[in-house]
Amino acid sequence: FRDDIRKLNAALKENCGITPFVFAYPYGAYNDKVKESLTQAGFHIAFRASEGVATADSDPLALPRFPVDASVSFSRFCQYFGENG
Repeated sequence: FRDDIRKLNAALKENCGITPFVFAYPYGAYNDKVKESLTQAGFHIAFRASEGVATADSDPLALPRFPVDASVSFSRFCQYFGENG
């Protein structure tokens, strides 16, 4: 995993001129070892696949997220933010 992250960072830096600091776990899978690797690679925020709302007490390397793709209606999207849509 560490080598993959290193390669990702190098490719993004070379091709886009950026160094990422936000990560989304593939399929939401992570553990403490993976979180440590991300920290060492300079990531500050990471999202897991569990649906939910982040709070001030949330682990910044295990933040919940809401799935949004073409099947999510605008009304449903607004509900994520407490709006009626």
